[in-house]
Amino acid sequence: MRVIVSVVVPPSAVLAFSEALEPFGESTSAFEVEPDAGWRIEAIGRRPDRARLAAAVALAAAAAGVAEPEVEIRPLPEKDWLKESLRSFQPIAAGRFLMHPSHSRPAAPGKIALCVDAGEAFGTGEHETTRLCLLEIDRIAKCRPRLRGVRALDMGCGSGILSLAIARRWRIGVLGVDIAPEAARIARDNARLNGVGMLMTATCGYGYRLRAVQGRQFALIVANILQRPLIAMAPGLARGLARGGRAVLSGFYRDQAQAVIAAHRAQGLTLERMAAIGAWCAVTFRKPWTGG
Repeated sequence: MRVIVSVVVPPSAVLAFSEALEPFGESTSAFEVEPDAGWRIEAIGRRPDRARLAAAVALAAAAAGVAEPEVEIRPLPEKDWLKESLRSFQPIAAGRFLMHPSHSRPAAPGKIALCVDAGEAFGTGEHETTRLCLLEIDRIAKCRPRLRGVRALDMGCGSGILSLAIARRWRIGVLGVDIAPEAARIARDNARLNGVGMLMTATCGYGYRLRAVQGRQFALIVANILQRPLIAMAPGLARGLARGGRAVLSGFYRDQAQAVIAAHRAQGLTLERMAAIGAWCAVTFRKPWTGG
């Protein structure tokens, strides 16, 4: 049975408890309950080991200097998540891009419409980090109407939204990689749905160790994942990013940005831009033309 594990904590403790609950869920989220009422951190996954969970919460409380919050564990309601997603998903604009489900095709003059059917739980573009990435892709496209190079990489592609945006905007090949086989399948379906099936490839695998990634150079890399895997994969990203290329990274909070920035600067990359929506952050790096 899948469950929702949640705690309500002060704003200053959001980062500590997000990291504490991360190992207990397939996905985690944080949102403000209401003004001055704290933040709710939720992790969705299989029923956790209560002793391990209690220890993680106690450590997070000590690290944040707050009282231990009450931990709530409740069953995840049995729903048809695809129908729920389609019912609630409304068109979403991010710069020049407009995301919409297949059952709703709004008129979008001057926009690049991205038709996305998310499937189970791999993203419709509603999250702030996805919008941040799309806005940054749009910004880069305005500065660089043509990319030097013929390939881009979407690490942790989910439903393929960012891959679609890149393929539609620059008409270059995009490789999407995700650890979930179902996500890769949905990304391929969305590529066909958007008429870029010949440009987009999506495959299942882990990071830069994947054979399809190793030894290749990419003009643009996007990765909307989490802080820890982004830091761990910084060396692989630096090897795979072509000189003069850009990397757009998101999936972390503002308070986590400096650790992500430091890990990539240590690989010789230059921070070009940092942007935020609410508590969420995105950073863009550039690989210099010269250097080691």
